[in-house]
Amino acid sequence: PIVCIAFWTPTAYERLYGVPSTTAGMWMGIGYILFGISGTLGGGWLADRLDRRGVIDGKVRVLVVSGLGLTPFAVAGQFMPTMWTALTCLFAAIFFASLGLGPISAAVQVMTPVDLRARAAAVLYLIINLVAFAGVPITGVVTDQLFGDPAKVNLSLALITVVFETLAVGLVLW
Repeated sequence: PIVCIAFWTPTAYERLYGVPSTTAGMWMGIGYILFGISGTLGGGWLADRLDRRGVIDGKVRVLVVSGLGLTPFAVAGQFMPTMWTALTCLFAAIFFASLGLGPISAAVQVMTPVDLRARAAAVLYLIINLVAFAGVPITGVVTDQLFGDPAKVNLSLALITVVFETLAVGLVLW
């Protein structure tokens, strides 16, 4: 969902708040720099801390926290009355989405035999990219076919976030 949100937010902010997409994109970029980096570092720190405390599945737990933390902010951000309140939710969603970036790679490396680690990493990132980028056109289709109004792209983003994050957290827990 965060990839869909990244692609569609400038358009959504233009349609919902009348903000030029270049302005929305600039503020999103600032958010990705600040909150994406801090989330990535924070997720690695948290996974390491759990490992040091003997929590065997600490990396996986960080993934669950990432998905559960991302969802309410990503959804709430689609219903905010101003771009500034929406950006606040977006920044929190970016932080939580970034928490899982390091731990997921580390988890795959730890769970995979040494001679298969490169292939496992390649498969992981292939799946991540296929699923993540599949959401971009799905958002457009849902907006057009389900909601029938280009101005309701925010509803598509909220729906896709709930569906995909529910599936993602369910798969991680499984």
